[in-house]
Amino acid sequence: MLAMSEVNCIKTLRNEKGLSISQIADTLDINWRTAKKYGDGDQLPQEKTFPKKRNDV
Repeated sequence: MLAMSEVNCIKTLRNEKGLSISQIADTLDINWRTAKKYGDGDQLPQEKTFPKKRNDV
C-alpha cells in the first residue's frame, strides 16, 4: 500500500499536470495498475487497523 503522500502525488500528476497513467507509472516507477487505481479513483485508501493482541496467559 502506498503512503498518503504518494497517493496525493499521483492524484496531482493526473488531475493538475494532466499526465497519462503510463507517464505517471514511468515517472514514479510504479505499476501501471497502481497508477490507474489511485489516479482515477475517487476514494482515498483507508488505513487498515488491526486489534492489539492481548497477552493473557
